[in-house]
Amino acid sequence: MKKIILFIAGMMALSVSSCSDMLEVESDRYLTNPDINQKTDSLFYAWGIMQAMQEAADMYVLQNEMRGELVTPTAEYASEHLKALANYSATTANKYDSAYVYYRVINNCNYYLAHRDTTLLDGSYNVTRQEYAAVMSFRAWAYLQLARQYGNVPFFTEPLNNISQIENNDFPVLDIKGVVERLIPDLEEYTGELVPSYGLITSSVYSKNLYIPVDIMLGELYLELGGSRENYILAAQHYHKYLFNNPITTISEKILSQFNPHNLMDNTKFPANFSGGLINGAGSIRFHSWVDFSRTSGLGLITEIAMANNKQEGKITTLSELFGYDLYSIDETGIDKFAETEIQLIPSQAYNTLADSSYYYYVKAPTDGFDLSRYRFKGGDQRRWARLTRVPRDAYNQYCLNTYMSPNIILYKRSTVWLHLAEAFNRAGHPDLAFAILKDGISSDLLTASYITSESLELLQTEVPFLSVAGQEVFKGKEGGIHSYGCSDAKGIEGFYSAYQMYQVVSDKIAELRKTFNLPVLNPEYKSLDGSNDGYTADLLANQTLFEETYNKEEIINAVEDLLCDEYAMESAFEGNRFSDLSRLARRKNASSVEGYPTNFGGLWFAGKLATNNPVKDLTVEANWYLPFK
Repeated sequence: MKKIILFIAGMMALSVSSCSDMLEVESDRYLTNPDINQKTDSLFYAWGIMQAMQEAADMYVLQNEMRGELVTPTAEYASEHLKALANYSATTANKYDSAYVYYRVINNCNYYLAHRDTTLLDGSYNVTRQEYAAVMSFRAWAYLQLARQYGNVPFFTEPLNNISQIENNDFPVLDIKGVVERLIPDLEEYTGELVPSYGLITSSVYSKNLYIPVDIMLGELYLELGGSRENYILAAQHYHKYLFNNPITTISEKILSQFNPHNLMDNTKFPANFSGGLINGAGSIRFHSWVDFSRTSGLGLITEIAMANNKQEGKITTLSELFGYDLYSIDETGIDKFAETEIQLIPSQAYNTLADSSYYYYVKAPTDGFDLSRYRFKGGDQRRWARLTRVPRDAYNQYCLNTYMSPNIILYKRSTVWLHLAEAFNRAGHPDLAFAILKDGISSDLLTASYITSESLELLQTEVPFLSVAGQEVFKGKEGGIHSYGCSDAKGIEGFYSAYQMYQVVSDKIAELRKTFNLPVLNPEYKSLDGSNDGYTADLLANQTLFEETYNKEEIINAVEDLLCDEYAMESAFEGNRFSDLSRLARRKNASSVEGYPTNFGGLWFAGKLATNNPVKDLTVEANWYLPFK
């Protein structure tokens, strides 16, 4: 890591040191000679942008996680700044409220984009195109974070030399829709472009993972814009393009669980936290989920902000210490990661309840011949245990986060792209495809899946061609079934005989939502499925028909969106996404119409999610969601 940090520090173009001069150019060379058309000069600017990303990293995570419902500040140790973020009382004096960390990124990008010659060729190859597209993605990311956190923000694309040019200029102030609409056209010119790649920078950091792929960024922008089937399909097309151009090539690259539910006669001996133990006296079994795909193998990682390994090497993160893991503690006996760290942030009760109340799906060990029956019980989502480590210390002798045992900050993982694709499919009118990403994945198996409609299959063969001839060669279920990452692995969720069926899971979520809004709960009388029964297929189809007849499509779409919201919590908890996810979904619910639900049910839904934070503002009102602009 020292290599990359020193490289960035030495080559940064628009480095800043404080709020008063963050937009100033420190080097006269770049003010008087803005030509950045030599390869090395251009690279200096790219690394300068990355250093600006480092400065924004911690604030990005804390603004999102503290203003979501998955993290709780501890009463004894958490700072008042963190507590104010959590209860929505933060003022411009809050240390984690600074729009300028994002404008720092933007201004670095603006300077590069204004001066970089995009016509430079090496033979017929354009030597600037990939880098130019990557810088545009950085700028779009920073503007997206600004609009998400502050609601209405000044928008400019020209490079500025001092802070007063923002405060005293007549730049348009745009909401998130206006910001996204301004960003999309320029980025669209670079769709399909790969990120720059200079190879391995350190033993654990690849240069390509420091950039945000254009098509992921475009997918994010269209998803945020929403409002029409066309925009959701455009989001899906860009996510598809990224996944198609960057496939995982072999199924062995997927991290398989070491727990096989086939070994169990029933669930009565399952340990509560799947920590291992004797099962029916048959010996010790290790229990694991597929855990955090990106952290454990690197194969799921797309983009990260690389931070220093220690203070001497450059910019470090404070997140690990806040979450109870001292990444930088060293004594004469070696590294003591859990030394005397005062835990300021812990997983919330809402997060623990969600994880613990999740069903675990499994196959019962047959007592007589082959048994196709599948079962479920409330064993919990095992991703929780993959993220937490017990720390025996004072009042917080409990589980603390593993997420920040690495200094690097994750921005995008493959699983998150798949889930955002599911969100786009759902709002485009295809909740079955969204559920397929949770259950089976997108592969040729869907051609015969009973819950997939003919309209959805046509979509996958035409507009978003996962199941075209070329698509079927690439997408063979290698990353499918995101929900199984924490709730099953040995065919407990996947497949025709799974107990994880759309009609049942979505019905459960609809019932939960109806109770929340004091609406009558409908109870379809589904047939009990028995995998050994010759009538299984007929009963399954009957259940699916009853489901479709009981609920209208708008309510199904709304419920599937809530399933995805729960999945975001388990798959990317504590990584800096939660407020942005909740607010995006709440805005969309406010703009939609579900029969019987309150007009402002998105605001009510958002306020309900955040109720345990004891907010000081009325969060049913969207204007109260945002930070004061500073």
